[in-house]
Amino acid sequence: VQSIGKTTDLVGEIAAASSEQAQGIDQVNTAVAQMDKVTQQNAASAEESASASEELSAQSEQMNLIVQDLVNLVGGNNGKQTIKNSVPKIERSHTQKLTNFDHTIHHIAAGTAKKAEKKIAFTAKTKAAKSVIPLEEGKNDALKEFN
Repeated sequence: VQSIGKTTDLVGEIAAASSEQAQGIDQVNTAVAQMDKVTQQNAASAEESASASEELSAQSEQMNLIVQDLVNLVGGNNGKQTIKNSVPKIERSHTQKLTNFDHTIHHIAAGTAKKAEKKIAFTAKTKAAKSVIPLEEGKNDALKEFN
């Protein structure tokens, strides 16, 4: 009779310990699930940041070209200006001859201009602003009101 009581007490203690272990395992599972969620959020944020960085890089390259065009238009150099641009190498698949500028535009439109394979220098003819914008003294009196 005494051994039956002892056995009952031991079984009760084992049941209590098992219950505590189950609670501990549940807490560990909850913590792991939260860590997984945070890790996935971090990965998504990193991916968005990389995408935004790539887009900003492409926009900055376009802005550099625009600024160079403006510098050439305003300052002019009465000749040729070499502009370096990063564009992928293009294989000719047709007989029509396209300029490097045409290829650059095609790559920008196709979305393949982000990863450059080769630096290509192309020549842009520029004119001084004075030769493009007729601002001769005395001939354009209509513009004097803006001065």
